[in-house]
Amino acid sequence: MRRAAVDGRAAVRSVSAFLGALLVGLALSFSFAAGYGSLASGIFFTALAAGLFLPTYRAEYVFGFVLGMTFVLGSVLPAIAASVGAAISAAAHFLVRPVMARILRAVRA
Repeated sequence: MRRAAVDGRAAVRSVSAFLGALLVGLALSFSFAAGYGSLASGIFFTALAAGLFLPTYRAEYVFGFVLGMTFVLGSVLPAIAASVGAAISAAAHFLVRPVMARILRAVRA
């Protein structure tokens, strides 16, 4: 079922997710272009860590991130980086969370 059919605020959430990922992509690409490698790596690893809590595997996150980095790094490298981040986020949301929830339910029972 589509998110917009279930949640009336889904469009607002999608646009805000896109804009947030766009800002992260822009900050990462500009810090890389300015020669601040340690800042760029910090932004990238923070974005990866955010994928553990936010559903960054969704299209709006990936598109915003890739679009934000495209102007500086082209489209292939940002797409690869976004794919890695999306895979980590999807694994955390679809594999780790259900297992942890089952373990927590078993401990509580």
